[in-house]
Amino acid sequence: MTDFEPIFRDANARLSAEPRTAGKSVWSADAGDRQFEVLELAVTYAEDAGDEDAADLGRNAIVRDRVYAVDGKRVCWARSYLPAKLAEGTPIGGLNTGPGGVPARLAELGHELVSFSEDVEFVERENVTADERDRLGIDDMTAVVRIVRRGIDASGQVVKVSDMRLVAGAYRFRWAWTNR
Repeated sequence: MTDFEPIFRDANARLSAEPRTAGKSVWSADAGDRQFEVLELAVTYAEDAGDEDAADLGRNAIVRDRVYAVDGKRVCWARSYLPAKLAEGTPIGGLNTGPGGVPARLAELGHELVSFSEDVEFVERENVTADERDRLGIDDMTAVVRIVRRGIDASGQVVKVSDMRLVAGAYRFRWAWTNR
C-alpha cells in the first residue's frame, strides 16, 4: 500500500457511544475526513452461522458481510453476526441500518453494546486465503490482521460478533486502558 497513509484505529474512539449518538458510523472514528465507502454489502440469514467465533449468538443469525475502502483502497472485509431472534424484522436485517448503524439499532432494541472483547491475530502472508485476497484486493505478499470482536449488552449477552480481516499495512492500532 505504497503512498497510502495508514488508518489510525483507536479502539476506544471507535467503540464509544459517541459516533452512534451522533448518528455516525463507527468508521467515522477511523476514517475522519478521508473518503470512506462500502464497496460490497450483503445481508443474509444463516441457520448455522458456521463460525466458531459466532457460537455465542446461538444457532440462527443475521449475517452482515461487507468490504470497506478508504481513499479508494480496500482495507477491511468484515462479517458480523447478530442473533436472528433479535434482528429479524428490524433495519439490522436490511441493507440500510440508518443513522448510527447497527449499534444504534441494538440500543433502540434494549441491547446497547456496553462492553467488548477483541481477539487480534496476525495472519502471515502465506496463510492468507484466496477468498481474503480476493475480497481485500491484495497480492500474495500482503499480510492480514484478523480481529474478532464480541459486543456485549448490559445483561452480559453477546449480541454481535464481528469477524474482520484488515490489510496489515493499512493500519496503526491503539488500545488504551486504565488500572483503576
